[in-house]
Amino acid sequence: MNRIPFFLEKEVNIPEIRFYVVPDGILGLDQYFNNELDVLAPIFIQIPVNELPMIRVNPRLRKEHTQFVGNTIYSIRFNINYPPVDETLIRKAIIQSIDKYKLTTIVTRGGEYMVNSFIPPKEYVDLKNCININYKPAQAQTRLSETGYPDGVGFPKLFISYEGAEYEKNIAQGLGAIISKNLNIDVELTENEKSHIVLVKRKASYYPGEYLSDLFMPNPLDNQISQSYKKIEILFNQMMLEIDSEKTLNLVKQAEKIMIQNEAVAMPLFVTNDHYLVNTRVKGWKNRFKGQHHLWQWSLQKGMNIK
Repeated sequence: MNRIPFFLEKEVNIPEIRFYVVPDGILGLDQYFNNELDVLAPIFIQIPVNELPMIRVNPRLRKEHTQFVGNTIYSIRFNINYPPVDETLIRKAIIQSIDKYKLTTIVTRGGEYMVNSFIPPKEYVDLKNCININYKPAQAQTRLSETGYPDGVGFPKLFISYEGAEYEKNIAQGLGAIISKNLNIDVELTENEKSHIVLVKRKASYYPGEYLSDLFMPNPLDNQISQSYKKIEILFNQMMLEIDSEKTLNLVKQAEKIMIQNEAVAMPLFVTNDHYLVNTRVKGWKNRFKGQHHLWQWSLQKGMNIK
């Protein structure tokens, strides 16, 4: 990509920028390490999660590595018409058995942040201080006993499905292992649409009406939940019309209380983390929304060339 004369009033410091098609993250990282690339950005290619420990200890790469909160939130939703998760107490027991900290530190390992809301927080510090308020394994066991399954005995096999590929499969497997360990029940992955739990991947949004409605499964058979659905529907409609951000956030909190705390039909897990590698010779680079970088702000340090 070449600079177009007179296209911008701003002075452009780099006359030419080259984009390369790289088939996978391993090859991209190798090219970057060998100074064949200046920037590895997730909008173009993902840095392999398995390579992050190496990057964080490498004397050069750890200085050139930065990470920012991503724009994808992973959640779970229950198919509430399928026994045994048609019972509210069982859904609450499963939610309370999920250790998000283990899920993000042992399973995903990409620096993901636990979240308790379906929309992204306004401040980065909110993520760093997030506590998994729903994780209560002892209470989860008690709830399971109250429904007739003490220590998980007699509980039917729980099926989890997922939307996506290998990364999502890995999350679903880790999620199943955590639930199985804390509730002493059998959990299995399936591609069947009639799974009890669905791992959901959605772009995080500050306009959450559509996202939330997608998580709250339609056509409940239970009359009590139907009443909650009516309340949720009213809140959704208000969200879509509200233009004040603070009022929208208040509506979201009301909807989330019904969905997570009252009916336990869905729960957010974590928000992704975007990883960048930028050569120190590139000056003026800043992370921007959806990779919309201001290239005219970039410059190259003199005397530092790549291959």
